[in-house]
Amino acid sequence: MPLPDGVDAIWPFPPNWVRPVAERREYQTDILGSRDRTEQRRALRGKPRAALEYRVTVDRDQARRLDRMLWSLQPYTLLVPLWPRGCRLSADAALAATVLVLDRPFPGDTRVGDPLIIAPGDDTPEAATLAGISADRQTLTLADPLDLSWSAGARVYPAWPCVMPSDIRGRRRTAQVLELPLRFERLVDTRPAGAAYGAPDLEVGGVEVLLREVNWAGGLDATYDWPATLVDSGIGPQFREVLGRFAPHTLAGEVVCEGRAAVDWWQGFFDRHKGRLGQFLVPTRIDPLPLVAPTLGGIDFELADGDVGRYLPPPEVFTHLLVRKQDGSRALYEIDTITADLGADVTRITTLDPWDEAYGPEEALGTQFVMTARLASDALEITWLTDGVATFTLALAAAERIA
Repeated sequence: MPLPDGVDAIWPFPPNWVRPVAERREYQTDILGSRDRTEQRRALRGKPRAALEYRVTVDRDQARRLDRMLWSLQPYTLLVPLWPRGCRLSADAALAATVLVLDRPFPGDTRVGDPLIIAPGDDTPEAATLAGISADRQTLTLADPLDLSWSAGARVYPAWPCVMPSDIRGRRRTAQVLELPLRFERLVDTRPAGAAYGAPDLEVGGVEVLLREVNWAGGLDATYDWPATLVDSGIGPQFREVLGRFAPHTLAGEVVCEGRAAVDWWQGFFDRHKGRLGQFLVPTRIDPLPLVAPTLGGIDFELADGDVGRYLPPPEVFTHLLVRKQDGSRALYEIDTITADLGADVTRITTLDPWDEAYGPEEALGTQFVMTARLASDALEITWLTDGVATFTLALAAAERIA
């Protein structure tokens, strides 16, 4: 089967897994801020840039082969397997077959028209182009018949047309052993971007609510960034000018994905919001609010802390309460008013959604504020520890709701 148009060769050398494999994708968002730091965000990329980084160790014949490929093909376009995302054939694929049946779903961001590679490594690899993907993503239809026959168990990889950097610096461990750090940058094609994989776990008024957890083993990094300018003419009094209406609080933590389905979901989340462009709702992920039985009629939610209502950001930031009920289910209640009673040292919250349980919310398993947020970075870097376990850093920034 011929190589895809514009591709000069298949890259056959897998990672050594001494170090993790890094898969990176990056959008580009132009953020325009007003004097009070209200944002306007504009996407500058419809499709992300992507790159794959790993180390390769080869010896003897493979070392000579790699050396020859770099001598002759380094500046040209290579078809590179996405090594951590491989599947296996669950049934034989005969010569001239046009259907591949896999043992697991093919990666969620793969589109019709994308290339794939069958059995790279010691065997002679074969490239193919996707003409169709089943709903469960485990049956692939090829654009052209296979030139070779493949037995069940052969590996099938999504593949990227890539270019390498102009400067590659490796090390000869011995006269016959070569080790190289490699970076492949995916070429962006002219086809429309595919739909983001997966769907939100929960939506409120058409806005996604991010409920999935981060890995608390590493803790959460909390950043408060509220700029102020000291106005000083050198003589006379000084003045402090504060920009914005609240500190754009940022939370960052590690997410551990056990299994490729989790990686696909998070990558779909990143693509749905195109990096920093989109906004969503997310719990504040701090200690549950100290709810108490209300001291005033007509109030369902009352906190035993008047400073909470006194110092909260504008209502466009903290928009809902997330309640974990006694049966373990979670529900959102849109906030109407937040009033601080400093004399009684309580904060009273009324909601547009009525409380709908026989017990009071103070008897629920926990309640948190929900804030409007966006991603704090246009880049997503997935670190593959194995081909089934990956981690990445999730950074969220509080933002005012944009209608």
